[in-house]
This record gives sequence, structure tokens and C-alpha cells, in this order.
Amino acid sequence: MTQTKSRIMSFVMAMFAFLVVFVMGPKLTAQASVTPNISTQLFYSQSGWADWKKAKELAYQQGQGTPSAVRVAIEGQPSYMTGTVRYSINSSGQGWLDWVENGAEIGAADQNGAPMEAIKMEVNGQLAFHYDVYYKVYQNKEWSDWKKNGEVAGTEGKGLQIEGLAVAMTRKGAPAPADNVFGSKNLGSFDPSKPMVALTFDDGPKRANTERILTVLEKYNARATFFMVGKSVDDHSKDLLERMVRDGDELGNHTYDHKQLTKLTPEQVEKEIVTTSENIYKAVGQYPTVMRPPYGDLNKSIQGQINGLGYPVIIWSLDTLDWKTRNTQSTINAILNNIKDGDVVLMHDLQDSTPGAVEVVVPELVRRGYQLVTVSELASTRGGLKAGHNYGSFRPK
Repeated sequence: MTQTKSRIMSFVMAMFAFLVVFVMGPKLTAQASVTPNISTQLFYSQSGWADWKKAKELAYQQGQGTPSAVRVAIEGQPSYMTGTVRYSINSSGQGWLDWVENGAEIGAADQNGAPMEAIKMEVNGQLAFHYDVYYKVYQNKEWSDWKKNGEVAGTEGKGLQIEGLAVAMTRKGAPAPADNVFGSKNLGSFDPSKPMVALTFDDGPKRANTERILTVLEKYNARATFFMVGKSVDDHSKDLLERMVRDGDELGNHTYDHKQLTKLTPEQVEKEIVTTSENIYKAVGQYPTVMRPPYGDLNKSIQGQINGLGYPVIIWSLDTLDWKTRNTQSTINAILNNIKDGDVVLMHDLQDSTPGAVEVVVPELVRRGYQLVTVSELASTRGGLKAGHNYGSFRPK
């Protein structure tokens, strides 16, 4: 009788496993095609809880004291998947605290709270079979290497305090995020007290033009943000994106076909944005961090969609009109005669007249004392970026 029960139980378990693999499996695989969003929130001794920062944003604030507590949360988890994110911190003088899960506070959220020295986090359940969670900390004036899936980020027991945190979720086995996605590669290489501007380029990449622009930026240790059209991002342009990542430039989404979004259906709008992000991801293993709609054209519905996809909307404060004049000297004059601290400058690497202007403008701006940074780097010193919000200028108030 006992053997009969055992055989029955074995048969039931086998059938259950079959159903999980062959019935639920395809659903899990389909759901895993979209990576969930992971967000962090730090508590600072001088200013309290900061805004939530998504995976494409830095949790880092200068001059706000030392973080003593943190929350980590996942959004957009596939409905068929079990599991969550859990995390623990090493609190100065207290050692490792008990693990907490999705959205829970860990540490001391008060002005006298002990600083954090190290952190570790992981996803569990079915999430762990499909995704990796990466994280790194800003400590002792530099960023640590990326850690993942329960490894320790930070130095414990040496009195060093965590000042910033970056997190990301990737598909299982994908490479660690590129540093520039978080603005962390060059964090500290610019002075927030000095003038800075963000040069931006739309409609590329276009081989000859984009290469010339990248060469000038690299020569003068300058960075820029490239809002790319998805149909131009493929195996033939992959090396240009790799160079952008390597040089610390920022990758932006400018839709797939450069269509006016307000004339499209919601389904078409989403396809334009998502397909472009996927093409960029296929090229360099990273998603874009910011989004610019063609012609700067928006309405409330589209803005809501972009918010749901997790992107801040970047417009501009200085339009060179290079797309209209197609004249190198006109572009030079538009910038040098009007530039101000905090400007976001609109240019187009699709236009053949633009690289020549960049070759003149970049060294002249550097000579005038401007720091040429990405949009996210500029924003990080002037209030930061939030998904779904519009940004055109970061001029000091």
C-alpha cells in the first residue's frame, strides 16, 4: 500500500512538473521578454527621503549628508512569475541587518542614523531564473565594481560610508550595465559649481557625421547625448554606439521612424519607442536613458505613455536650426552668440553641415570655461530627472 501511494505521488509530481514546463513555460518566457523596472530610494541625514530613482537614474545627492537607510522595489514584474527583490545593508557599528523585501525600509531613517557601509541584494523565486540584479556603490570618492545576485558591494569594517547607489536588472546572463548609463563613469569629473551645457544630437547615427562628432568630443574630454532613430541602429552602426558607451556619452531614444507621435495611435506610439529601445539594447546591451519625441511634439496621453515606459522627456533650450539652415557658420553663430550655463543645445548628426560646426564650437566652449556633459550629468546637479517629466533647460534660477 505504501509503495502504491509512493508511485501515485511520484506520478502526480511528474505531471505537475510537465504542466509547469510545457504550459506555464511559454508564458514565463514570453513575460521575460520585458525586463522589470527596479528602483531605489535613499534616506539622507540632512534632507530625508530622496525621490525614487529608477534603474536608469543615479541615487546620489551631493551635500545632503550621508545615506542611512534604503528602499528597493520592483515594478512591472511579469504576472506569471513568483519572487521578489530582497536586500540587506551593513550598518556602521551594527553589522549586517536582517534581509528585507520589495519596498521595505532597511536602516535608520533619522538624522542620527548610522551610515551604510555595504549592501547586497538579489531576486528570488522564478525571477532569479530569468533576471540578474546588478548594483554598485559610490564610496571613498569612487564607484565600486558592479556586483550582482547577493555579492557584497562596498567595503565593510573600514569606516567608509556609502554615498550613492546604482542598480539595474538585466536578462539572465546579460553583461553588466555600461557605466555611462548611470552617469557614474564620469561622476566627479565635472565641477557642479562651474558652468556646464549639454550638447545633444538627433536623427542619427549617420556614419561619417557621427564619427567626426565623436572624435571632437573625445579630443576635448567632452560628452554629449545622442537621440537616435531606431531604424538607423543596426549591425552597421553598432560600433558607433559602442564608442559612445566607451567615451561616456549618453544614449537617447528618438523613436523608430521619426514620426509625429501626436498623429499615431497609442499602440503605434509604444511600438515606435519600444522598438528603438530594443534595437539600442541589442547593439550595446543597454537601454537608452532619456527620450526626445520628434519635433518635440507631445500631448498629455503620449506623455503618460512615456512616463509608463520610464523615460524623462528632454526637449531643448537652444535650437541651432541646423536642420533648417544646413549651414555650418549659422550653427556656430547660433551657439556661440546665445549659449548660457545650463543650456540643452539641439543639433542633428544627420545634417552634413553639423560636424564642421562642432569642430569649432567644442574647443571654443571649453576655452570659455564650459563643461560639456550629458543631459543626465547636467540634471544630476540641478534637481535630477523624473520619468514622464519635460526638461528643456537647466539654467540656474
